[in-house]
Parts: sequence; C-alpha cells; structure tokens
Amino acid sequence: MMHRVFVPPEDIKGSTITIANPKDVHHLVRVLRLRAGDGLECFDGSGAIYDGVIDQCASGQVRVAVRRHRQVPAQQRRIALAMALLPADRFDWAIQKATELGAAQIIPLVTERTIIRLTKEQGQRKVGRWQAISREAAQQCGQAVLPIIESPQRFAELTQRFHEFSRVLLPTLGPGTIPLREVLSSLNPQPPAPSPQPTLALSSMLVCIGPEGDFTPQEVRHASAAGAVAVSLGRAVLRSETAAISVLAVLLI
Repeated sequence: MMHRVFVPPEDIKGSTITIANPKDVHHLVRVLRLRAGDGLECFDGSGAIYDGVIDQCASGQVRVAVRRHRQVPAQQRRIALAMALLPADRFDWAIQKATELGAAQIIPLVTERTIIRLTKEQGQRKVGRWQAISREAAQQCGQAVLPIIESPQRFAELTQRFHEFSRVLLPTLGPGTIPLREVLSSLNPQPPAPSPQPTLALSSMLVCIGPEGDFTPQEVRHASAAGAVAVSLGRAVLRSETAAISVLAVLLI
C-alpha cells in the first residue's frame, strides 16, 4: 500500500506535483525515508487522486511525477454536521471521526447552552486547526474528499439556512421526538427498483447536535418551525460527540 499525502490543488501542475508543506516534507523524507523512485498517492481534497513516483527530494520540497489520475465519484448522500462547540479535545475528535465517515460539511455552533465561546479571531484560528485535523484524518483513512469547515456561527443564524438542505434532523432529549429509525424509514421507503439518482429526502441532509445540556426548548421550537425534525437516539443520554458520530454512521455507512 502506497503512502498518501494531501496536496493543495494549486501545487498540482499537469503531470507534476510539488509538495512544499514543511511538515509533510519532513514526514515523507525524515520519518518515512522515501526517496526518488518510491511510489506516493496524492489527493487534493475534492475527490481527485494522483498515483505517482517521487522523482526529486530537494531541500524543502518533494516532487512527484504523476502516473495515473482518477476521480472518486461524489457521494449520493451529502451530509452536513452542525455541532455545538465542545472542549478542544472532544471537538477535535469529532472533526476527525466526521471526516473519516465522509461528512461533506462541518458547521461549529454556538447555542444558548454552549460553554465554549470564541472571538472572531479565535474562531478563524480554530478553523485552520480543524482543517489540519481533517486533512490528517483523510490522509490516514483513505478519504479523497475533505469536508468544508465553516467558521463558528449562532444556531439561530443556521436555522435561516435550513432551506439549503432537503432534510434537517435535530437529535434532542426533549418530549415530542420521533425515533431516528422511524424518520429514516419514512424518508427512504423501499423503491420498486434501484435508481441511479438519490431520493430528494436523503440527498442533502443537515444533522444538528446540541451541547452538553441539549438544545433549549425554545431552540427546539424555533428549529422545528424552520423545518427541522426533532428525533430521538434512544434511551441513553449520549455525549454530544457520540451522538454526532452515531447519526453520521447511520446515514453514511
């Protein structure tokens, strides 16, 4: 199995790829000890994969000659995860696992009960860190497409974007919820024959995960009025990151 590395699209010029990120160069040359003639798989985060051979290891960069280019088909189910901010290590873990599962978009949320609060500048720095975590996760697990990671935003603002998605799921501990399994069964009834196109109900979905302490009743009502479906994940009270990954796994695997 070839080693693989993320390469920004701008570093791919025809049949030549130049890897200049110092961390990646160090890992390839000093840790893995790759040399000219060794194979390497590069991906650009948008589904393009390049199988190549290292033809030069110069100071500060590695050059790869592309031998084969392939495009990974887009997923039929585009799933976005909107998740309330958590302590750093737990949110980082959720970013990593969401990337591994194939989430298309990750939206950090600030809700009424969110403990973590970030300034605009702090949020921008965090996005850079989350993108790095996502790239590393994709590099290790074989994903070819990186999720779009947005800047933190208020949940009330996100509800105004619900129309961008064909369905919005809101796991909550409050009353009046529908079991997730029932919701998915009603959205995706057994078709009479396989269809090359995804059903509208499952083609673009948003999953909203609240903080420790859940969404407030007012937030649930507001989200429901905007079109979200309040769902139950069972009897257990799951941690936010566990709930997020559980729902993504059901939708994407």
